[in-house]
Amino acid sequence: MEDDLELLEVLSSIETLLRRVEAYDHANILNNVIAELKTDETRTASRLRGTTFWGGSGSLRDLILTDRRGRIDGALARDNLEYRKLLQKLLEVMARLGYAGGWRLWLIRRDLASDVEYWNSRI
Repeated sequence: MEDDLELLEVLSSIETLLRRVEAYDHANILNNVIAELKTDETRTASRLRGTTFWGGSGSLRDLILTDRRGRIDGALARDNLEYRKLLQKLLEVMARLGYAGGWRLWLIRRDLASDVEYWNSRI
């Protein structure tokens, strides 16, 4: 039960961050998953493991936060760092709930760790 609440908290934090930086399409995905989590945990687990979150181009994993001109200033570098850390936290909670595992998610964890290191260097 505590992990379920933490999952909801992490998803909400990601959604809030995405709305703050005006990434509304991605924020809406989170909003839908949060609503679904309250009614259909099995479907939510499947979506959390899917390509919308961890796939290639256009996925939440692939998103880089920029301004409208495609630039990244100091504040957006910090937002990118926070975003990557939240994705790491999401994977941790998913693993505790049994939603994450296998080599694919291991690779994503490794890549996120590299991303965090990169964004730390940009601040």
